[in-house]
Amino acid sequence: MITFIGSPEKSYFAESVAQQYKEELNLIPASSDIMNQERRILAVPCSYMIFDLDQYTNPPYVLATEILKLKNSNNAKVIIFAPGMSEESTVIREFKRYGINLYIFTLTLGERKEELRAILAGEKYQKDDSAIESGDTQKQVIIKTNLKSIAVAGVMTRTGTTTQAVQIVKYLLAKGYHACYIEANQSDFVKRIAEWYSDEDCQIEERLDARGMKQIFKIRVNGLDMFCNMDFLSEILTLNYDYFVYDYGVYTSRDFNKISYSEKNIKIMTCGAEPDELDQTKNIMGNVFYDNIHYIFTFVPEQDQEEVRLLMEEKADHTFFAPYVPDRFLYSGDEMYEKLFPLEQKQEEEPNAKKRGWFLTRRRKHGKV
Repeated sequence: MITFIGSPEKSYFAESVAQQYKEELNLIPASSDIMNQERRILAVPCSYMIFDLDQYTNPPYVLATEILKLKNSNNAKVIIFAPGMSEESTVIREFKRYGINLYIFTLTLGERKEELRAILAGEKYQKDDSAIESGDTQKQVIIKTNLKSIAVAGVMTRTGTTTQAVQIVKYLLAKGYHACYIEANQSDFVKRIAEWYSDEDCQIEERLDARGMKQIFKIRVNGLDMFCNMDFLSEILTLNYDYFVYDYGVYTSRDFNKISYSEKNIKIMTCGAEPDELDQTKNIMGNVFYDNIHYIFTFVPEQDQEEVRLLMEEKADHTFFAPYVPDRFLYSGDEMYEKLFPLEQKQEEEPNAKKRGWFLTRRRKHGKV
């Protein structure tokens, strides 16, 4: 018996390999807290437990501790499913410190199957770039190893998290880099745009998920590529982008993925200057797990900015103040982004067509506002 703990949509590779080895596959529904799954995991004896790391909001040491308890209870081998994550990441190093040594890091469906087969056979996985499994639904491509990822989250609601994520993508595009926005939260912001904008202003690209259901894969609005389904992340990461900007939503929400956020190359937290917002910011500053974060304050009058910077103490050099942005899809061109990401111009910018603002473009697909 193989137990897969996580979203059923991500378990397809394991189901295929289990059938080959004449093993049953037991599915445990995803949860942000591993402790909610423990009784169901232990209810069915198994030889292997595959944990989808992306679902959890528990700190790494809590995850490692609880997984070891489960391993000792049912004497099953532990496999960590962490596609796209580096072996040298903080989380993986913590897991290895606890003696957890079996991982699936690959991104494509065929590679995941081969990696799992190697684990079940007790062999070391050797990637074969020339192999293309005929049954795969994803193309065999070369995965870039230098993916540049930017994570944006907010200390609380209404701190402009999505606006800043979009503005960062717009800045990167203005610099000549190929960048996209990824909705890594449960707000359904991208889907609402797809419903609200006219077909002329919003191009929608769809894909079939693991169950054969049609889902939104990408929308393109005002020159911006936006993705909203994390089940397609492995395919998204094979696309030809220089930067992937993730919008993780609100830090205090139950579905905030602390592990995934912490592993990104550049981490940004949007903040406000209200007392409760400052208190939450201080809590994050005191957490060593989030030591290397840039803080962007929004809606702070210029005359109050120096006082806020002083309150940030040792993080003052990592503190920035965002301009007022009435339309998140129109790049503000503020010098703050140059300070935050000092990049050379990659190529000549193409002349920009005149963009229409939010109130002019948000026409319903079946009539005007």
